[in-house]
Amino acid sequence: MRNNENKLPLTACPGELFFRQFCGVIKVNIMLNGKKEDILNPISIKDFIKAKGWEPDRIVVEINLEILSKDAWSEVILKENDHVEILAFVGGGKNI
Repeated sequence: MRNNENKLPLTACPGELFFRQFCGVIKVNIMLNGKKEDILNPISIKDFIKAKGWEPDRIVVEINLEILSKDAWSEVILKENDHVEILAFVGGGKNI
């Protein structure tokens, strides 16, 4: 079953390789730290963090009000309308 754009529905595309070969580019809208952001093709949290250039050891990721363990980052794929919050640890203050 194909949609209007001759692309398979998102639920019919089981993996990234399949997306690229048969579905083409799929735009995914997410909310990132309260601002709308468009990403091309569903992507794992791990790959999203890497693409943004963020330091994985210095951030916490929350998706749809759920904090993700770092072990889950490679398994969780960003989906349409996900609300993502990235919290970064920063140094500073007074040394004791």
